[in-house]
Amino acid sequence: MQFRKFAIPVLLFVFVSFLYIHNLSRSVYGGDVGDLITAAFVGGVAHPSGYPLFVFLGFLLTRIHFFPSPAFAVGLISALSGSWGVVFFYLTIKQMTKSILISVTASLILAFSYFFWFYSEIAEVFALHSFFLILLLYLTMRIREKKSLGACVLFFFTFGLSLTNHSTMLLAVPSLFMLLLQPLVSYKNKLHVVFVAMVGSFAGLMMYLYIPIASSFHPLLNWDNVHDIPSFFHLVLRQDYGTFSAGLFVTPSLLQRVVIVKSYILAVLFQLTIPVLFLCGIGFLYLWNTRRLFAISMCIGFLLSGPLFIGYAGFPLTGGFYFGVNERFFLLSIIFLLYFFPFGLLFLSQLFKKYLHRNSVVLQMVFLIIPLMLFFYNYPKTNLSHVFIGDTYGEDVLRPLPPNALVFTAGDTIIFNTWYMHYVVGMRPDVHVLNINGNIGSPYYSVLENQYLSSHPHATSREAQENILETLPQNGSVFSVEELQPLSKKKFTWIPYGLLFQLISPDAYPSESDFMKNEQKIWHTLHVPYFLNTKNNLAFGNLTIADIPNSYANAMVLTGNFYLSQYHDRQQAKDWYMKALTVAPDYEKIYSSLGVYYLSIEKQCTLAQSNFQEAIALSPVEPLNYFLLYVTDASCLHETKAAEAVKIQFEKQFQISFTNAFTHMQQNKK
Repeated sequence: MQFRKFAIPVLLFVFVSFLYIHNLSRSVYGGDVGDLITAAFVGGVAHPSGYPLFVFLGFLLTRIHFFPSPAFAVGLISALSGSWGVVFFYLTIKQMTKSILISVTASLILAFSYFFWFYSEIAEVFALHSFFLILLLYLTMRIREKKSLGACVLFFFTFGLSLTNHSTMLLAVPSLFMLLLQPLVSYKNKLHVVFVAMVGSFAGLMMYLYIPIASSFHPLLNWDNVHDIPSFFHLVLRQDYGTFSAGLFVTPSLLQRVVIVKSYILAVLFQLTIPVLFLCGIGFLYLWNTRRLFAISMCIGFLLSGPLFIGYAGFPLTGGFYFGVNERFFLLSIIFLLYFFPFGLLFLSQLFKKYLHRNSVVLQMVFLIIPLMLFFYNYPKTNLSHVFIGDTYGEDVLRPLPPNALVFTAGDTIIFNTWYMHYVVGMRPDVHVLNINGNIGSPYYSVLENQYLSSHPHATSREAQENILETLPQNGSVFSVEELQPLSKKKFTWIPYGLLFQLISPDAYPSESDFMKNEQKIWHTLHVPYFLNTKNNLAFGNLTIADIPNSYANAMVLTGNFYLSQYHDRQQAKDWYMKALTVAPDYEKIYSSLGVYYLSIEKQCTLAQSNFQEAIALSPVEPLNYFLLYVTDASCLHETKAAEAVKIQFEKQFQISFTNAFTHMQQNKK
């Protein structure tokens, strides 16, 4: 009997963990992954809020030199967290439904759902985050059933520990509190319960001590340089981004928030499928009549962590990367939602047995088709074992650089992937890699900045950066991912250099032939993802790495712009724009640049119009393309009705006057 009790959970764990580890990413992938792995590898502090539990576990795993790569080692946290999450989800459902088959079906749907599966295969905090939610709900039901003080201690310790992984676990507090209130109140010694709650939570939160301890050793990655209590809370409360903000984004309007929530609902519908959501709906109605408190609790958890949080966070849906950032936060709400599914299946089973007098096992086995379909549908998208575009991207930033170069980077993926290849893999140790928004990651630059700030105590980091750029020898050793310019009227001179820009003296512009030879030499060494067909290679289609091909295409567009502005070479400019299309055919900036080219250079109004229309279709939130299309329709094609339609489309999208916005744009241009 004991064997049967543990056989299914053990088999589930073995099967799911084997699957996740087989598909686990061996590379840095994209997004925040590079920062988390690098912080773990060097024993440092990751970006706010520091993620001490995840980084510390990664630090331990990267000390084991058995795994194929540090990325794989840290990714094991996610693979094992996802596997244990499936097991505890099964145990919770089994405890409530008493049905092994229903519990297995529901657990496999969770395991094979895209978001849960994907985040169990990259070195990110969200699989561990999901595991903590599932474990807390399991412990909550154990406390309700057994009223065990031991389970109570474990619950509060787990809750405190979960907050050291990701603070959005607070969104689950109302749901958990609703389920725990009655059993906790029923304890005779209320003070004992309060003491257990405080001590257990505090013990879990002690993991935050990793941050000041790690920071005291001055590691290579030491975000916010925690050295006292204010700097500690500055990091943990994410004050760099705004404590109660998702990031440094423009505050979206109410209409934009509605669009964001709509995109969330469509994503959940598409990924979970209509049959699963239909059974979730039936499950909610069934629970409303049988376990109303649990139904309300799961519903509140879903609403708080799903539509309400997604709408409040307001991540800008301005491209694939930000869609990917937004998707990470769908996981908690999907887990809450899936707790309804087994009860929908249980209701249909009871109905089947009652009215048709048939064994409900047959019906339950039929519904095993759903996880089977999810498996075959999502496996190609989640097999990341052969995806190394993240590694080659970081490599392509570093490899072409001359000795002892200083590189200013900006944007999560390019910074973090370059850090990973530089500090973890050990590529180009002579190069100094710096985050534009702070002196993180470069001891060499830190010395220069500290020297300047000590002699100019009232100066800002931005002013120090400008001074350093002015005083560094401009012998081709300074590079940046964007054309940095000082706040003063003086201009720095940058020229394209592969994926970067190179700082040169104003009088040192190369001839066109020299520039062409150098660019051809650089691009010949890069791993350009030409004709990357994400329809045939579904694992490359995830939004977390969507900005990598765009980065190559953007560099090509900027190279084309440089040929046009500096050498007035129309053919070279157009050739580079067309090359960019072969790398990222869905990148809005290419069509915008082609539209400007056809409008201003070749005077082909129809081609300009079609390119601006395509740019708007790909990125409806970029206002400049509406203005360019309006000018094309009104002044080039003389199509008054089409121009008026553009104005209406703009005002519907942005909820502001087109005429005022257009006038403001023209004044700023002057």
